[in-house]
Amino acid sequence: MPFGRPQRIPLAALLALLPSCATAPLGEASHFSSQTVSITEKGLLPGAELRIADFGTVVFRNARTRGDVAVEIARPFAPSAQCSTTLRFVARGEASASLPIAPREVASICFHQSGRFPFTVTSDDGAWNGVVVVGGAQ
Repeated sequence: MPFGRPQRIPLAALLALLPSCATAPLGEASHFSSQTVSITEKGLLPGAELRIADFGTVVFRNARTRGDVAVEIARPFAPSAQCSTTLRFVARGEASASLPIAPREVASICFHQSGRFPFTVTSDDGAWNGVVVVGGAQ
C-alpha cells in the first residue's frame, strides 16, 4: 500500500475479522462462537434459549425504537484474559449486569465456563427471561 491517504474499511468488514475471544486456554482447541439476542417490543429474538461453545460471546442488541433495556445474568462477573469481547457489563453481587443499553446499541459478554446461565432483560415495559447454554451443558 503506498503512503498517503489512509484507506477506509467498513465497520462490518473489521468486525468480521475479529474472533469472538482472544485465545482459548493452552492445550484446548479454540472454540469461538457468538449469538445475538435482539430485544424487540415483542420479546427476544431469535428466542429465549441460546447455545454457544465455551469462550463464546452473547451480544444483546436493543432493537427497540425507544427506551433503554438492561440485562442481568445469573453468573459472577469474571473478566478473563481469554475473553476480549465483554462490553458494557459489570459485577452486581453474584451476577453480571449490563449498563443501560439504549435503542440501537449493544452490550456483549464472553462465557468461559460451561453451564446454564439464566438471564433477565428488563425495560420500562416489562421483562423477558432466557437462558444461555454454554458448552455441552444441558
